[in-house]
Amino acid sequence: MSRSGTFRLLQGQHGSTMLIALIFMVLLTLIGLVAANTSTLETMIASADANKRGAFYAAEAGVDHAVAVLKPLFISNNQSQLATKVASGGTAGNLSWTFALNGTAGVSAATTPSANSGWRGKFDAGAPWITNYDLGNGYSYSVHVWNNNDGFGATTDNDATVIIGALATGPSNTRAAIELSLYGNLTNISPAITYTAQAGGGSGKNYNASDTGAITQASIDAPVTLGSP
Repeated sequence: MSRSGTFRLLQGQHGSTMLIALIFMVLLTLIGLVAANTSTLETMIASADANKRGAFYAAEAGVDHAVAVLKPLFISNNQSQLATKVASGGTAGNLSWTFALNGTAGVSAATTPSANSGWRGKFDAGAPWITNYDLGNGYSYSVHVWNNNDGFGATTDNDATVIIGALATGPSNTRAAIELSLYGNLTNISPAITYTAQAGGGSGKNYNASDTGAITQASIDAPVTLGSP
């Protein structure tokens, strides 16, 4: 083989090596881009999941807040019924959450939601007991109270049961809602018994108080169901 022919062969081999190296570089670049996109997507998913969980916990905090506010008011607004029963030695009756619905406790009264308005319509029509309570870090909650279907309209409770709805928002407009049915039952009437109440979430979730001269024991049942904002 002549010298010029050998030179041309080496040139051809050098060009093939560069082409193969270029192909590998393109492949590695694509793999890197896919890995980066996958990592970014996983980070976004994890962040969205954390925001949703945070909003749910914020809604739970809203429910606990509202229940803690309403419990002592329930006792104080049912004193006459209790006093009558204490005097007669009977059991408490005719208990009501009407004060939480009719606008006499310092919040706007509940209204009747429009037909087929769904959960959000019921929430918006409820009495606004807590509005945009700021928890920090982008989380806040609002809590409304409305009557259950006891046949007495939006502002009169006749069966000692109301609905509490908590709607929480978080970063990136994440939302979560919790609906709770709150039932007030006062039994075992005695001038010496103090007021105790359980929040319905186990022994670790309690709101206990001892009121001077309390005349009854309260048990408030609160089965929790989830709603959609």
